[in-house]
Amino acid sequence: MKNKETVINFNEIKFETERLIIRRIKKEDWQDYNEIMGNELTMNFLGRANTLEEVKGYVENQSNQDYNNLSGNYAIVLKEENKVIGQFGLEINTKHSKASISYLFNSKYWNKGYAIECAKFMVDYAFNEINLNRIEADCVKENEASLKIFKKLNMNFEGEFKESRYNKRLNKFFDVVYYAILRSDYK
Repeated sequence: MKNKETVINFNEIKFETERLIIRRIKKEDWQDYNEIMGNELTMNFLGRANTLEEVKGYVENQSNQDYNNLSGNYAIVLKEENKVIGQFGLEINTKHSKASISYLFNSKYWNKGYAIECAKFMVDYAFNEINLNRIEADCVKENEASLKIFKKLNMNFEGEFKESRYNKRLNKFFDVVYYAILRSDYK
């Protein structure tokens, strides 16, 4: 008798933490995404707030993706409100056994520990379940909140690229800093 191969539907993948559900983006998420991506404060380091049409187009595109692995963008849902409060990005490079992570949160939910809760869970998953060797992240140097998260994840500073990201709204170039953690350093 042959062993059955486990089939994973990557479109339906879902993770849970104590307060959060991390799942693929759905079409009905557009209103919550508009609160995130349509907000100047939330989008400060990413350029500009998006129009409603841009947000709807983004959510439509993301929800229509046909995923064949864990890479991609995930909606971060606050369990107690059943509301999308952010997005987590995971881009896996299996050839080099590494992943890049990113996140974006509705500014109304900043400083409540949701970003670190999500990031810690996903980093742990990447090292212990996917068996990756390296996790990377970057942000503009002025983004103190992200720098704090990188440090809480025990990521190490690896470099800085001067004026490598342009913000059209602010008509300003930002320096970008790079951080990473290896499986051997992960605790």
